[in-house]
Amino acid sequence: MGPMFKIRAAQSTDLGAVERLLTACSLPIVGVGEHIEEGYAVATREEGIVGVAGIEVCGQYGLLRSVAVAITRRGTSVGKALVDDRLAWAEVKGLTRVFLLTDDAARYFEQFGFSPVDRKTVPDEVKVTEEFASICPESAVVMMKSINPLFNPAGCCLG
Repeated sequence: MGPMFKIRAAQSTDLGAVERLLTACSLPIVGVGEHIEEGYAVATREEGIVGVAGIEVCGQYGLLRSVAVAITRRGTSVGKALVDDRLAWAEVKGLTRVFLLTDDAARYFEQFGFSPVDRKTVPDEVKVTEEFASICPESAVVMMKSINPLFNPAGCCLG
């Protein structure tokens, strides 16, 4: 038997439900509306949206954000499916690295290959995002995962 939810690309009509879910999970909603149609995915069931995750594209990098699952659906692999989906999306988009900020989920994101990095090493394209620059506190853990280490938009192999 397959999962009891479906993952699909988010649409602008999902914004209200996504913002309610993020608010219920104490996550910021600033900037979500600007990016919801590119980079976001939602998990749905009969009752509606039960999970969300997004990647904000920052040049050749991505910022994973807004990973949230309805309290009633936690422990059902919704979050894992959403993060896997967004990382696959980032790979198809040709992003080279994906970053995230977290206050309390660093151990969770390690299972996807994210590792803590020094905030100073984050590329400027990511540092200027609203999420990085002002929404998340300085105390948040910054994590990174390489996606396409040999991808180079100039067409030259880096390996």
